[in-house]
Amino acid sequence: MHQQKRNIADELIKRFLRGTRGWFVGGLLTVMALAVYSKGQEGEIDLRGQVDSSVPSADDALMPLPLSLDSNLPLRVVTSPFRIGRFSLLSFSGFQGYDSNPGLTSSAQGTEFTSFSGLVVYSLRGSRWNLDLQYQPSIFVSPKSTFQNWTGNATDFQAQRRLSASWSLNISEHFRYSPNLQSSIQGNSLSVNEAGGVALSTPFLSQSRSLLLNTISGSLHHRVSEHSTMEFHAEDSFVRLSGSVTAGQATQIPVENSESATAGVGFNRVLGPRDSIEAKYDYRAQFASDNALGIATFHTASFGWSHTLAQSLRLSVSAGPGWSNPGTRSGPWRTTAQGSVQVARETRNGGVAFSFNRSDVFAGVIGNGFNNHYNLRVDRKLGTRLNLTATGSYLQQQFFGAQNLSGEMASFEAAWSTTRNLSVFGQFRYLETHGSAITIAPQKVVTVGFRWSWVPEKP
Repeated sequence: MHQQKRNIADELIKRFLRGTRGWFVGGLLTVMALAVYSKGQEGEIDLRGQVDSSVPSADDALMPLPLSLDSNLPLRVVTSPFRIGRFSLLSFSGFQGYDSNPGLTSSAQGTEFTSFSGLVVYSLRGSRWNLDLQYQPSIFVSPKSTFQNWTGNATDFQAQRRLSASWSLNISEHFRYSPNLQSSIQGNSLSVNEAGGVALSTPFLSQSRSLLLNTISGSLHHRVSEHSTMEFHAEDSFVRLSGSVTAGQATQIPVENSESATAGVGFNRVLGPRDSIEAKYDYRAQFASDNALGIATFHTASFGWSHTLAQSLRLSVSAGPGWSNPGTRSGPWRTTAQGSVQVARETRNGGVAFSFNRSDVFAGVIGNGFNNHYNLRVDRKLGTRLNLTATGSYLQQQFFGAQNLSGEMASFEAAWSTTRNLSVFGQFRYLETHGSAITIAPQKVVTVGFRWSWVPEKP
C-alpha cells in the first residue's frame, strides 16, 4: 500500500514537471533578461520629478506611503529602468506549485499550477500631493484551465495643505480591486500596517473572493503646542465582496456590499524622545446589503501609550470601552473592551513583530460586531543572500444574530538573492476558516519560483 502511494506521488510529480516546465522556463529566461538589462542601465536612470520617499519629511505623518500590491510594504520605489514615460515596471514574478484545494470546496481536489504576475506603477509625487497608480496583471495555468486576470489595480491620492502656522488639512482616496483567483493563489489579502510599518494579512480575503474597496477620508490637524497636536477626521468607505471563483459556490455565496461613515477626534502629546500618549474617540455607522446585519453603529474611546524600549524595539498599547448596536432584533446596545497591543523589534538581520487588535474596522469580512485579530511576523537574514520569513494570522469576527467566523493563516518563505534585483524562493501557505455556512476544507499551497523587483543601488 505504501509503495502504491509512493508510485502515485512520483507520477503526479512527473506530470506536474512536464506540464509546467515550458511556461516556467520561459518566464525565468524573461526575468534573467530583465536582470541583465537593468544591470546595464543602472547608471542611466532619470529620477527627475520623482521624490525619494525613503527620506523622511516633515509631512510623512500626514501623507503616509501606500502599500505595494506586490509586497504589502510601503511603496518607496516608483521608477525603474523599464519605463515608458512615468509608467515603470517594478516587479515580475513567476512560480509553479501545488494547491490542495484551489476551489475551496468541502471535498478538496488538488492540482498543480503555474502563475506569472507583474507590477506596473504610475506615480506623481510632490511636496503637497501624491498620486500612485498600481496595476498588477496575472495569468494562472493548470492542466485543466487557464485564467487571466487583467484587472488587479490600486489607486492612492493624497493632498495636504497648510491653512496657517498651526492648522493643516489632509484629504485622501484609496481604491483597490483584487480579482478572486489572484487573491486565492498569490495570497494577496487585506494588509494592515502594524507595529512600526510591518504589513500583516488577514485570512478571509484569501478565500478566492474578489475585493473592491474605496475609501475617501479627510483630516484637520491643529498643532496645539510644540509637543501636542489635535486631529479631527472623517471617512467614507465602500466595500464589495464577490462570491467564490468556483461556479458551484458563486451561487451560494452572494455578493456583499457595505458602506460605512466614520467621524472622530484625537489628541497626541510627545512626552519625550521615547514616549508619547494619545486619546481618541470615533463614531462609525455601517450600512450593509445583507438585511440580516442591519445598520450597525459603533462608538469607541481609547487611551494609548507608545514607548521606545531600545533603539530597535518599540511598544504601543491602547485600550478603552466600545459600544455597539448591531441594528438587528438581537438586542439593545452592548458594551465591550477594545484596543490594541503592538510590539516590534528590527535589527540589521531581520525583525519580529506581534500585534493584537480588537476593533470594529473591516478585516476581510462584513460583520456587525467587533473582531479580534492576532498577527505575528518574523524576518531573518542569513548572510548576504538568504532571507527567511514566517507569518501567522488568526482572526475572530463576531456577529449578532448569526454564527461567528474565525480563520487562521500561516506561511513560510525562503528566498535566495542571486543579485540585488533577482531572487528565487520557495513558499508554503496554509489557510483554514471556521463558521461559514459552506464547509471548506483546509487549503495548503506549496510554490517555488523567481522574483525580479527593482531595487536602486544605495549611494
